[in-house]
Amino acid sequence: MTEVYRLRTVNQLLGCKYNELEQQTIFFASPDQLNDPMEGYRDIVWRGDEIAWTNLFRHFVYSLQRAYYLFALDGDRSEIDPRRICLTGRWDETQHQQFDSFLDETWGRIRSELRLSDLIGIIATKRTKVRSNELLFYLTNLHSECLRVIHNAYVERGFLPELNHTQDDYCMGGRDKIDHNSLIELLSKIDRELEGVAEQMMSVSLQLMAGMQLSYMLNRHREVSETTERNRRLLLVDFPQTYVRQLDKVLWPEWYTACFSKSYHNSSLWGSYADGHKGVCLIFHVEESDRGHTLALKSSTGRPQGLWEPDRMRFYDIEYTEKRREIDFFENIGKLTKNELMATWYTDDGGTVSKSASHIKCESELVSCP
Repeated sequence: MTEVYRLRTVNQLLGCKYNELEQQTIFFASPDQLNDPMEGYRDIVWRGDEIAWTNLFRHFVYSLQRAYYLFALDGDRSEIDPRRICLTGRWDETQHQQFDSFLDETWGRIRSELRLSDLIGIIATKRTKVRSNELLFYLTNLHSECLRVIHNAYVERGFLPELNHTQDDYCMGGRDKIDHNSLIELLSKIDRELEGVAEQMMSVSLQLMAGMQLSYMLNRHREVSETTERNRRLLLVDFPQTYVRQLDKVLWPEWYTACFSKSYHNSSLWGSYADGHKGVCLIFHVEESDRGHTLALKSSTGRPQGLWEPDRMRFYDIEYTEKRREIDFFENIGKLTKNELMATWYTDDGGTVSKSASHIKCESELVSCP
């Protein structure tokens, strides 16, 4: 039997909000609730062939269509939850054949009008890895044009009345935004001549875009409710960044953690976690097994609501390293079955399988594997 320690404030143990001691609960924090901003950080990179990249942009367009649909349906009364805009990885989730065909048609128009095949061809053959700033740069430049095509498609189908929109209704940067054709030519030059500085250039460009977007919003005068304005900002301004932040939900389920220490002598821990040395140190007896150190807890089964069952939670050592391990997005999509992965991420419309699926061992006869 081994002891581990958990430092808590008196308010967390006895206060009305948490009351952990009386209720015999342990608080598990989400990554954004951890005190160290680097905890839970993952160095995600995107490195795939044209099929994988095409499906990523397709996923972006379908998610943008979902946000537009939610805004058009009830955007004046209900605030859009950012967590609902990023699909879990499938574009066959609507379960409505007519709407599926509409989504496919809109995607085809965007792919053609915005020369996505040219852009994707350049990105897929880049010698450097794509990180979040660079991905956000591409999506931000495509965002307003995609919205324009989506809106026009809704009007043509009779889903929405035709409104007198100007280009500025879709383009936050106005005329200062990079022309899409110029972007394709610029990317070719960057990869050929300026290898190693692409990430820095993308970061600076994003800062300039953010400044233009803020200026646009501050000078916008419309008599609308706060709910409508927040939804409009999410759809017209924040969508690309929100989408990129939500992409990790495609890789793995949401996770939560409770932190313990092997010692109670560390003064800085008392200062940080125990209300400036005025808190309490809880002692837990953990068991050793083939799985490592574990603690017996009752956890919720989720269904039916309120049903709890015993579970042995495993402890993991925290390892601090100077460099984070890179995680290739296309090789770590973990929330879908093999068949779903092959159908929506690793296969094109003609049935050709992506090289990015080489890590998958397919045993099903329903899919073809590389």
